[in-house]
Amino acid sequence: TIVDTMSSNLGKALLLYKPAGGVYQVYELPANSFTELEAQDGHNTLANPPAILCTNKTTKAMSLVLPSVQGDGSLSLGSPILITADSLLVPQHSGAANSMLSVNDQVFVAWAAGTSHGNDPGTPQYITVYNRQTQQLATPVYLGSTGQSTTPDNHNIPGITIDSTGILHVVLGVHHQQFQYTHSIQPYDISSWSTPLPLGTPWDQVTGSYTYVSLLCDSNDDLHLV
Repeated sequence: TIVDTMSSNLGKALLLYKPAGGVYQVYELPANSFTELEAQDGHNTLANPPAILCTNKTTKAMSLVLPSVQGDGSLSLGSPILITADSLLVPQHSGAANSMLSVNDQVFVAWAAGTSHGNDPGTPQYITVYNRQTQQLATPVYLGSTGQSTTPDNHNIPGITIDSTGILHVVLGVHHQQFQYTHSIQPYDISSWSTPLPLGTPWDQVTGSYTYVSLLCDSNDDLHLV
């Protein structure tokens, strides 16, 4: 688990890890960072410790940290892997969908950026994949933009999940608007995606609409969105 002490005089995020039969060990995560810890989803394969995303509060650079268990039972956090220099990732709060998924040697990462994509209004959202074995990061793929505002909004964080056949599912985050859903065309492949489709009722003054994504895939490959 991650203990966020950013608002205290410690001013850092700490990873707590307890080996079987052992006591908690404490590891410092990259300084001045918002963090997110990968959660168990229906079909991500956590053969390794969960992946961690760290976004620097000042520069907005987002890095991937991949802990590994050493022979003596301790963790090695390795060197942070830069995913993007422009991320709006904030600490997990309402929703708390995964922003990353580990599947065998691949780690899929989805995020919202703070710079508009071309002439598209709203918050642009992207996906990439990192291969643990080759240590290669794929070129990011643009999934779409969402939001009422013409400028990017850090409420609009995407959620990602994967089904048993390897198809990736992403719901683009919004702030008081309709969610948008898209999926990969090929399994374990980020190169091509379905056209994003709006979910739920459009916003109005009476019913409002949606904010924050909670997304899971169950053992029957049914998607659950809250």
